[in-house]
Amino acid sequence: MNAEGPYFVADCSTFSIVKNNEFWEEKLNPAQIVHVVSGEFGVKPDEVLSLSRNRQIIRARQACCYFLDEENLPLNAIGILLRKNNDPDIGPMDHTSVIYDINKAKKLILTDPKFKASLESAKLALGNIKFRQWIQTS
Repeated sequence: MNAEGPYFVADCSTFSIVKNNEFWEEKLNPAQIVHVVSGEFGVKPDEVLSLSRNRQIIRARQACCYFLDEENLPLNAIGILLRKNNDPDIGPMDHTSVIYDINKAKKLILTDPKFKASLESAKLALGNIKFRQWIQTS
């Protein structure tokens, strides 16, 4: 590979750029992830951050945990990000709840075609955002 790049290396879960023989990985703002994923699942971002037990909202929250984990955010940070309430008695999601949601999302990818399609659509949209961010910084 010569240094004239940039070269793009992409798959469904990551977007990397090779420029001057160095890999760059564009990171997403967690708010962007929540916004895109909630749209793909047909819910509002505020609903994803709520305590709602509605199945559609839970699926969107599980997908958000999955994507935030893919961005290598610490589990405690994901739990804090996915709770917007200010009630000190409720607090953030526990890291074990985040782990459960990530694992549930991984299982749903294998068993629920509708969930998998929504996740893949969100991955594509998030990849497009990463690409636009890179173009703006080049």
